[in-house]
Amino acid sequence: MVTGEYRELVPARRVVMSWAYEGPMVATGKVPTTVTVELRPSGANTEVSLRHEGLKNPTYRDTIRQGAWTEALTKLDSLLAAA
Repeated sequence: MVTGEYRELVPARRVVMSWAYEGPMVATGKVPTTVTVELRPSGANTEVSLRHEGLKNPTYRDTIRQGAWTEALTKLDSLLAAA
């Protein structure tokens, strides 16, 4: 499970939130990290930039990068393409 709080919201431009993993992967240390998502117009599209800071454990960092965020952004892309 992941918990967190919104720290900054700029409608249609930027979201900054804390991210604290509460699951069985003990190596993470359950230390809160920070996720920043920025949206920028790009012609008729929107460019999405995602930065996840504070991931100290390399195994956890790679799991998040290749699993959670890649999967979420791929699903978002598919949903938008179908709309």
